[in-house]
Amino acid sequence: MTFTFPGCPRCGAQLDGGPVLFHCSACGRAVYAADLDLEVTARPLVPVVTL
Repeated sequence: MTFTFPGCPRCGAQLDGGPVLFHCSACGRAVYAADLDLEVTARPLVPVVTL
């Protein structure tokens, strides 16, 4: 899986903590994971060739 994780909605800095409640050390904001746009995508399947 590939995670595209956003920063703080207020200042854009990296968030600490999680997985439910994150904290921005730059501006002091607490952000819940449900309030973030977190995109989770699966890696493309690679066919397995057996001989």
